[in-house]
Amino acid sequence: MVESFDVLLNGLVEKITDKQIDAIFNDGFAYEVVRVINNAPICFAEHFQRLSESSRELGLEHLISLEGLNEEVVLASKSTNSHQINVKVLLNRNHRLVMPIESHYPSIEDYRTGVTTSIFFAERQNPAYKLFQKQLRMNTGAFIKEKNVCEAVLVNGSNEITEGSKSNIFFIRDKNLYTAPDDVVLGGITRKKVMELARLLSIPVITNTIKISDLYSIDAAFITGTSPGILPIRQMDQWQFQVNHPILQALHIQYHQRYLYSYGL
Repeated sequence: MVESFDVLLNGLVEKITDKQIDAIFNDGFAYEVVRVINNAPICFAEHFQRLSESSRELGLEHLISLEGLNEEVVLASKSTNSHQINVKVLLNRNHRLVMPIESHYPSIEDYRTGVTTSIFFAERQNPAYKLFQKQLRMNTGAFIKEKNVCEAVLVNGSNEITEGSKSNIFFIRDKNLYTAPDDVVLGGITRKKVMELARLLSIPVITNTIKISDLYSIDAAFITGTSPGILPIRQMDQWQFQVNHPILQALHIQYHQRYLYSYGL
């Protein structure tokens, strides 16, 4: 028997299967994943703004209001009876789907000891917008499984590190915070908040790519995203980084206190 489950499709509760979702949203759609804690969507205005921009890029004009979509996201989260859950919003020319998804968050041990990553040579097309790119997702997913790592680190044709397959990446060197320029990465919501916090903490932010050949000089590194928050990287292939770097720890505590209501440690 094919399992079906409740979702909000164009504002109505419907029972649907994964196969039906794949048929409706097979390609050419915009999406967002919103973390909801105690039925409160985190940074929802920023997610809505990015979804609006991605939708316009696809020529979609029927996105509902911020308040209306917020209500649908909250309703989807309440259906799970979970303290926290990720809710996915998908939008194409004819349909709007809002549904809770299986959600995995880092463990306390992950935050304390950091995670492993591995370099993957690929570039996201049209990185300014959160548009589904099926082949890239399939390729990086298989790579992560094969390497048994937390994340695939994307590197472009100039040997520059841009972002993770599902995250943004920051590096710390000589008390400076580095992240790739806005025009070569997806503008992550958590990434934006980290940059704002860095400026509040008087941590210099340099928007410049780090090359593979620069990794020997990096003190610390971390990924950011809806599910991981701020998650230290202890190793990227043969390169190892400090997990307890004071700048990383300061940003981590500030972010988790302000937005996730916990230390995450």
